[in-house]
Amino acid sequence: MDETPKLSSAKPGGISRREFARRAALASAVAAVAPGAIAAPAAPSNEHATVAAADRGGPFSDPASNAPQQASDLPKLSPEGHAEVEARIQSIFSQYGARLSDAQKTDVRRLCNLAQPPLDRLRAYALDNGDGPALYLKPLVEMPTEELAFLPVTELAKRIETKKLSPVELTQYFLDRSEKLGPRYNAYARLTPEIAMAQAKTAEKEIHNGHYRGPLHGIPYAAKDLLAVKGVPCTWGAKPYATQVFDYDATVIEHLNRVGAVLLGKAAMIELAGGMGYRFASASLQGEAKNPWDTKCWTCGSSSGSGAIVAAGLAPFAIGTETWGSILCPSAFCGVSGLRPTYGRVSRYGAMALAPSMDKIGPLARSAEDCARVFAAIAGHDPRDRSTLPLDKAAFTYSASLELKSRALKIGWLTNAWKKMEPGVAKAADAAEKVLKKYFRGVKNAKLPEGPFEDAGNIIVAVEGASSFRSLIRSGRASQLADPLGQIAGYVNEQYSGADYLQAQRVREILQKKMEALFDSFDLLVTATQPVAATPLDLNLETGLSYADPLGGIGNLCGLPALSVPCGFTEKNLPVGLQFMARAGDDIAVIQGARIYQLHTDWHRRHPKIT
Repeated sequence: MDETPKLSSAKPGGISRREFARRAALASAVAAVAPGAIAAPAAPSNEHATVAAADRGGPFSDPASNAPQQASDLPKLSPEGHAEVEARIQSIFSQYGARLSDAQKTDVRRLCNLAQPPLDRLRAYALDNGDGPALYLKPLVEMPTEELAFLPVTELAKRIETKKLSPVELTQYFLDRSEKLGPRYNAYARLTPEIAMAQAKTAEKEIHNGHYRGPLHGIPYAAKDLLAVKGVPCTWGAKPYATQVFDYDATVIEHLNRVGAVLLGKAAMIELAGGMGYRFASASLQGEAKNPWDTKCWTCGSSSGSGAIVAAGLAPFAIGTETWGSILCPSAFCGVSGLRPTYGRVSRYGAMALAPSMDKIGPLARSAEDCARVFAAIAGHDPRDRSTLPLDKAAFTYSASLELKSRALKIGWLTNAWKKMEPGVAKAADAAEKVLKKYFRGVKNAKLPEGPFEDAGNIIVAVEGASSFRSLIRSGRASQLADPLGQIAGYVNEQYSGADYLQAQRVREILQKKMEALFDSFDLLVTATQPVAATPLDLNLETGLSYADPLGGIGNLCGLPALSVPCGFTEKNLPVGLQFMARAGDDIAVIQGARIYQLHTDWHRRHPKIT
């Protein structure tokens, strides 16, 4: 199309667009005034006029600009323009004339005359037939940035579907925010702006053309840096793999591509997802992930960057993984919602293996409903991952309205999950229990089975981890790991015998039977996600975070679904998490329980103040 003249901000004999907007607003205000509310203004003194103009600021600081223009100052209009102005004036006077003084009517006439030239110029602007109207509002101007950063996926999706929010602008907003704030928390391994903007533009074009893929279409996210993205370094958080690149996408990434989600970047993580053990939060290529609620504290778990990203409002959701605690613990420490799905419902193809019989992939997001939406997108059988469940058992569909009506849930409040809780955690958990008793009928105490289940879990993770990283251990490259424990633990883990591993698996089978029996009495088991709040960055985790964790051991050995949601804060303003756990395959129960809790509390809507 030939270059066409653009509107100038001001022309001789005309007014600027800014002045036109001001005068049009004044005309609207005149129309809304109650009869007799405005008296004819007395001519102000120069001093008062100067003060009034200065209070408004901007280009209207000249006292003379407050005086009504004389007829000679009005623009010259064409006969057609003059007729249009007169029609507009008569329309105003017929509807509101009774409430206007003569002086006000004179000013209305003046404003209508001044408004006509911008309209004439606008109408003269050359447009082709294919130049359609702008379909998207500009929320980054109209909405406070903090509000946009912390809106849930469900709300963002509504605005995108109704074309009130542009995927391109939303993506650029989160890229800018992530570039600015990500380093503050060591949250990202890397951003992928080229991928993000290409995906966002595709999403925007598809939605414009009426092809809306669903609630993740155009929604930005981050993926833990152990998921393969074609052509993008996948470091597993560890120096020995700092330049590793795959030529394919992980199945989870493929699924998210299919529903139109937008990849902002790779989330930082603990090296090898903690598979070789680690003593300090700094066991990562990016250093320790800092908690947005208190940057002197850790985010927890190997999905440490994913927790920081969601908590800081750097992305609406992030993908994490859990072998033992690495989705639920960051969710609790960071005050976000996190779903650990049933083992085998989400394909691990293209993901780093740690303990293949315990590894799981799931989302961290603003709410249980957000987690459900992401889970529905990534769940499903995958022939490339033989551990995935059959088609009818792996797939997950979600309807918020049907989910809440699905069934009355029987809640078991766990009394032996933790030997001791920090006072602030215990207080929040007690308050959460009261909420549950109010909205769920028949909440009863429950106990986890007792046995060497943590021991069995530790041996299985150690042996399978030693196998997964055999070449790293045997080559001596483990010495390149950042953490002193990680540098040597692989050698120890290789020493477990096959008999010990099989013994652990046999104990695991007994545990699974015991848990099946327990779930005959309860649909959900609930307690605090962790007995402590976020820990200091420099804490020695071997000694300072060495409490018994039967809940984590049992849940992961049995492949049980669990969802952690915020349930309060400690006296130091650190988040506390509440965990819902169900029998294998009953992921909808943990979503339903957590959703009902969040419908009656607002902890999940709170976020850290970030400047």
